[in-house]
Amino acid sequence: MNTQTDDEKSILTNALPSGEILLMRTDQTGDFVRSGVVNYIDPNDPSRQACGIDALERLKRKGLVRHEAGQLYKLTGAGFQRAKESAP
Repeated sequence: MNTQTDDEKSILTNALPSGEILLMRTDQTGDFVRSGVVNYIDPNDPSRQACGIDALERLKRKGLVRHEAGQLYKLTGAGFQRAKESAP
């Protein structure tokens, strides 16, 4: 059974329609995920940042996301399919 967490589903669906996900790197806050217009970071809840990065790593291991270059990640064909199935 290949289930996704809420964060994984959110990253997948927010990446639509372009399929782009960014692993942002800043000196002030460290790394965080941006999928579409959603930033997985909250200054009042550090777990949001950690959970976003963990979810991106799991999506890569599942073959739903691939690293393109630098900060850019993209949905794979299977990732697009899963995102469309999960979209509201």
